[in-house]
Amino acid sequence: MKKIHVLGIMVLTMLALGVVSIASASALEWLEDGLAMTAAKASEATGEIKIRNTNGGGLGLNFEILCSVTFVGSVGPGAADEVTSIKELTGASVTLAAPVSCTNVANCGAPLVSAVNLPWKTKLATVGALFVDTIEGTPGWEFDCVTVFGLIEETCTGPVKTDLVNDAAENDVLGEFNEAEIIANGEQALCTGGNTKTGTVNSDGAALLFLTNGLTLAVS
Repeated sequence: MKKIHVLGIMVLTMLALGVVSIASASALEWLEDGLAMTAAKASEATGEIKIRNTNGGGLGLNFEILCSVTFVGSVGPGAADEVTSIKELTGASVTLAAPVSCTNVANCGAPLVSAVNLPWKTKLATVGALFVDTIEGTPGWEFDCVTVFGLIEETCTGPVKTDLVNDAAENDVLGEFNEAEIIANGEQALCTGGNTKTGTVNSDGAALLFLTNGLTLAVS
């Protein structure tokens, strides 16, 4: 039976640029029911994501947007995984032509958001004792905000870091954004409005990444 969990959001994306402690991903792999995968298996994660830009439109506006979406993709074989599409909670696809309507948290009225540069292909790695997911390419978000200066449209692309941990209670993988580390490393996303590295993605807690076939998922 398909598992459904809304525990925040976990996107299968991460950049760890400049971090020399990343281990080779070749020794890492996704496991299905404790066994190495021989083919990619469908996966999903549903929850809330916060998109921030501290220099919205290049005007110093502190944008904060809250979106509830489902990230659809696959994991395996080996250390590979990817996000292939994003959907609204209704199941409708989120595209540049059909963005998702999100919630204004700060300074971004009637926000419309879509992902860019999909699919996001990623691989497992480690940073110290942590499992992480590293992207191969540049993930990004395009969004519209109604502001006191009028409509602002911009795109932010750059690092998104996700820490992963095996969850014994759920027998799947918990993931959580690490916005603080992105900021500490100066790896914020580049936003077109001001051509500044002021964008981040964050979540309010861990979310569960699971296989849609109902079998258990783990990283090793």
